[in-house]
Amino acid sequence: MMGGTTFQLQREKGVPLPPYMIMLKALDLKTLQRQVLDGKDVLSIGADVPLRYCMNHPILKAYASMLCRAAGAVGSPAVRNQGTIGGNIGYRKGDAAASLLALNAEVHFIDEKGEQVAPWTNI
Repeated sequence: MMGGTTFQLQREKGVPLPPYMIMLKALDLKTLQRQVLDGKDVLSIGADVPLRYCMNHPILKAYASMLCRAAGAVGSPAVRNQGTIGGNIGYRKGDAAASLLALNAEVHFIDEKGEQVAPWTNI
């Protein structure tokens, strides 16, 4: 599930939960690594990487320190421990969104058309 902490906050305010939810734990979305894609040296951050992990990860500190600071500014420690980068940006309201825009990030996702890649500015 992406945005579980947001769902929890909405539920506490009386907003009904969606009728169905999909758990993403079976997918390997918890990776954070440098890799070469299409001949470019890139950072790859899976949607299920916890915000607390982004705050202090040595690769992010070296190459995307503003994302570390943004992850550290999200909510309370409890939210940062449970919340993920995917959930934070999934609603286009998260603290990490501006950092990803400044870093010229690309988003890899799957929709009804199959696997897609788009600049963060188009998401």
